[in-house]
Amino acid sequence: MTPPPAGASRVQRVLGYVIASVIGLAIFSIAALLIGAATKQNTSVGVWQAVNFVPLLALPLGLILVLVLLGITFARRSRAAKDDGK
Repeated sequence: MTPPPAGASRVQRVLGYVIASVIGLAIFSIAALLIGAATKQNTSVGVWQAVNFVPLLALPLGLILVLVLLGITFARRSRAAKDDGK
């Protein structure tokens, strides 16, 4: 009888939540920019400058974190497959 597969590690869960938060923040920022533009706000001054900058930073960071999570997951599955073969 084989043992059930182990669940996601703490690092994987935390990384998943960080990815969701970063990408969610970027989506929220893009939505705010669209609403601001639709209401004819000047989105180049004040707090809008920070709102403009968030997607430029958050989306590439989210992509890098997704790739890191995939790497961790593939390494763990590979290790588990090796252990099952012994």
